[in-house]
Amino acid sequence: MPTCPVCGQALADPNAVSRVQANLEKLRNAEQQRHAAEMRRIRVRAAREAADAARSAKRQAEQQAKARFDAEKKRHRLEIQTASAEARLIEQRHHSRELDAMRKQMAEYQRRLEKMTADERGEFGESEILQALQTAFPYDKIEGLGRGRESADVRHEVRERGKTCGVIIYECKNVGKWSNSCIAQARTSRSFHRAAHAVVVTTAFPKGQKHFCFVRDVAVVHPAIVTSVVRCLRQALVVAAGNTGTVAERERRADKLLQYVRGDDFKRHLTSVADAIVDLRALQAKESQAHHRVWEEQRGLFDTIEAGNTKVQTRIQSIAEGTGVAAIPEIAAG
Repeated sequence: MPTCPVCGQALADPNAVSRVQANLEKLRNAEQQRHAAEMRRIRVRAAREAADAARSAKRQAEQQAKARFDAEKKRHRLEIQTASAEARLIEQRHHSRELDAMRKQMAEYQRRLEKMTADERGEFGESEILQALQTAFPYDKIEGLGRGRESADVRHEVRERGKTCGVIIYECKNVGKWSNSCIAQARTSRSFHRAAHAVVVTTAFPKGQKHFCFVRDVAVVHPAIVTSVVRCLRQALVVAAGNTGTVAERERRADKLLQYVRGDDFKRHLTSVADAIVDLRALQAKESQAHHRVWEEQRGLFDTIEAGNTKVQTRIQSIAEGTGVAAIPEIAAG
């Protein structure tokens, strides 16, 4: 009689064993399927966890790489900033040294310039023109007007034997470039002071002119020949105001003098005089500088001689008095 393969009990139905075995097979199959499904779930979960872990590790690695990159970038930026700061500091120090050298050079040039005379510098001022006119015409009334007197720098009242013959005014323009504005200024000053003549004293002349010319009715004169030109203008005023002949005759002679002053012959001769004076002053300045150098060398030699004589006399006196002989190297060595 067949028995149950599970519990071992006798089975009345001979087909029950096959059915039990079939059911058991089904159970085993079902269990295997559940196990396989569970294993698939485990593998899927493990793969998902592994993927998550990989993504997390990748993110962490990227973050660490970015942090290292940012740190390296910051360090590099700091290095660049430090190098730039050091370069700027070096450049500033270099510029500072250059500025110091330039300041010293400018101070030296200024010191030398202060020692030079106005002629050596090629400059002039109102005081030089005033002094030159007062020296050339000691009996005339010549005065500096200063500021606030309708722009004229010097007023020259021509006097002859106690009589006023006329007035000349001067504009002193120590400029590097000619400007026609000084002509209008001189004419305004001439009208204000009721002067017969206006003279612009300058080293800058209109294009094509040199040392002496007339611009409209104003004389433009180099300071080297101002007294020569003024002497002729003054003479015309003296002639016109004189007592010799009729008024018409005096005015005619004065007009001839002024025509001569305005003519080419007078200009040619005065220009050659001015050239000679300028060259002479330059030569004198050069000679003066040479003399100063020689004098400085002579002074240094005199100081050396004096110092040597003083040392010798001191030693001679020390030897003669018998004091300090041992302290003298030459005596001690002998």
